[in-house]
Amino acid sequence: MPELPEVEYTRQNLERWMRGARIRSVATSDARIVRPKTPTAFVRAVSGRHVEQIKRKGKWLRIALDDGTKIFAHLGMTGWFERYARGEEPKRFERALFELDKNGARARVAYVDTRRWGRLVHTTHELATWTDLGPDPLGEGIDGASRRR
Repeated sequence: MPELPEVEYTRQNLERWMRGARIRSVATSDARIVRPKTPTAFVRAVSGRHVEQIKRKGKWLRIALDDGTKIFAHLGMTGWFERYARGEEPKRFERALFELDKNGARARVAYVDTRRWGRLVHTTHELATWTDLGPDPLGEGIDGASRRR
């Protein structure tokens, strides 16, 4: 399973690759990865949106879109995001491909997951798994007073 520093590294990469970009299109057909909608509904809801913000809390990532909706991403045990080099072939275990337009430049970012244990959740509200998380050790620090009772 990706550890917390690796998820933060992923957030930093997504920040560089996706923040401020328009999602031209998304390709996915994997109903185990995109939830709670069907892959077709996920593609329809996300395509054409602009990425405004990318945050991490624990091992969850939240990609905020310009229409107020969000994509929550959890890497599971074997997932990661990867940016394609120009002309590069699709990844073997690619589960979702985001075609982006950022400042006139096109890019492709894929969610790759060999075992399909991760997920991409498109929603209009915050997930309970996001809001119920305690303080983040990388951002907020942890001390005895901050533990849950």
